[in-house]
Amino acid sequence: MRTRWMALLVLAGLGVAACSNSPSTTTTTAAPDDGSDGATTATVDPNGDYSENVPVDAPGVTDTEIRVGGVVSATNPLAASYDDAFLGTKAYFQMINEDYGGVWGRQLELVAERDDATTNNAREVEALLTQDDVFAVLPVATLLFTGADRLAAEGVPTFGWNVQEEWNGPTNLFGTRGYVCFTCGNSFLPWLAEDIGATRVASIGYNVPQSSECAEGNAAGIELSDEVELVYDDTSLQYGTADFSAPVKAMKEEDVDLVLTCIDANAAISLIKEMQRQDFDASVYLPNSYDHTLLEEFPDQMEGQYVRTDFAPFELSEKPDGLQTYLDWMDELGYPTNELTVAGWVSADMFVEGLRGAGPEFSREKVIAHLNGIDSYTAQGILDGLDWTVEHTDEGDPICQIVLQVEDNEFVPLYQDDPGKPWLCENANPTTVEEPFHQ
Repeated sequence: MRTRWMALLVLAGLGVAACSNSPSTTTTTAAPDDGSDGATTATVDPNGDYSENVPVDAPGVTDTEIRVGGVVSATNPLAASYDDAFLGTKAYFQMINEDYGGVWGRQLELVAERDDATTNNAREVEALLTQDDVFAVLPVATLLFTGADRLAAEGVPTFGWNVQEEWNGPTNLFGTRGYVCFTCGNSFLPWLAEDIGATRVASIGYNVPQSSECAEGNAAGIELSDEVELVYDDTSLQYGTADFSAPVKAMKEEDVDLVLTCIDANAAISLIKEMQRQDFDASVYLPNSYDHTLLEEFPDQMEGQYVRTDFAPFELSEKPDGLQTYLDWMDELGYPTNELTVAGWVSADMFVEGLRGAGPEFSREKVIAHLNGIDSYTAQGILDGLDWTVEHTDEGDPICQIVLQVEDNEFVPLYQDDPGKPWLCENANPTTVEEPFHQ
């Protein structure tokens, strides 16, 4: 599985330069040339005995601790809470340390919480490796990822919220979204347009690569449909613009009935406000706006709009074990529930999966090799399934998401005929609009 859309909050960086507390159970098969030896990887039992403590000679490892550090863009032009990713990781580590006694007789410790201030990622990554003496790097939640090459070259297991192309390729970088294709078309968007009765679609974005590539993917998807037409496609906007009067006027003149956005959430709100000012009534697709603070601050603009997630949203009627455990721990610790704390939690879960699978004589290489043999990593249902035998270099199959619509100021999951199968999926590389299937 992998979704083809990116969280476009990264554009800001370009503009300025369960019930059970058990970690995820997985079945695994080996992948060649990825740090594994080609052998089948054993399934990790989340309730197994991981208390054996033997000497390990590795960076960041003592007889009593396994030390990791992370980097986020806590200081950023969006005033977004990227440092919430640290809370997700710390909550997960607290669960493992308190309920399971750590891993291999050692406590898990997040010893470095670095802020790259958006533009200093390479410097802060270097500091994690040379000053903080960490075994692994997590979580990463940054606008730019200029330190990726350094982490790849050093073979450091790295986990985080992957909204940059630098995550694709290196077999030691594990993003919570798996492989990301910016420009690939998908049949889901034209199917959604057809399903809600839209026939004339607009796509709007900035004149920076991630945004224009998102728009390119929108166009490629719409081309699959004989019933939906892309009548307006604008990627000329400057990042940071607050004036959407001209594009809204043009879309209204084209009788657009669905707007696909490749802009950040704050700009999307400005866009909708301008649509309302011009009395332009069209649905808006907001792939980056599953954010409950938006409902609180902009209820009139969010009402009726469509959002999507590539993790199990909190509103599911039947919550997967992993999601329920996450929610329980966030509540117990008083931490916020949002995409960034989910990313921190899943990053930590993935790291623990690799650490346990590596065995008591663990090493960075063994952690990486174990993870790269997993063909369906779900974090106990928080994700629909990452196939790490292929996801470093190609999309997994199928491609899944969950779509929600704002109704009465709440996110409501759509297409939930079978609550036990919340994911709406399509096959990779479609040549026509396909009916999504559930899993």
